[in-house]
Amino acid sequence: MTGAGGGIGRLMAIRLGKLGCKLSLSDINMSGLQETKAECEKAGVMSSSIAIFTCDVSKRESITAGATVARAAFGPVSILINNAGIVSGKTTMDLSDAMIEKTL
Repeated sequence: MTGAGGGIGRLMAIRLGKLGCKLSLSDINMSGLQETKAECEKAGVMSSSIAIFTCDVSKRESITAGATVARAAFGPVSILINNAGIVSGKTTMDLSDAMIEKTL
């Protein structure tokens, strides 16, 4: 799951972990991921069922590396939740071209 370092991603990770899913969790924010892992463990998810790693979904190389880490942790991925996103608080027309590209 991308975007697992907080918010909806964190809540989904906890819920899926409690349902028995093995979790490969990624985000650009490692401290957020560590907090998510701790919250999952606090909810009863075994540490051995959680893999965390940084991934910047705006960079192809990072996605490829993340997929390799996820498969190495638990084998083939059966459910992929692409939850990562960027919130700028601006309308698209008020963003720079670079920010529009990063958002997409």
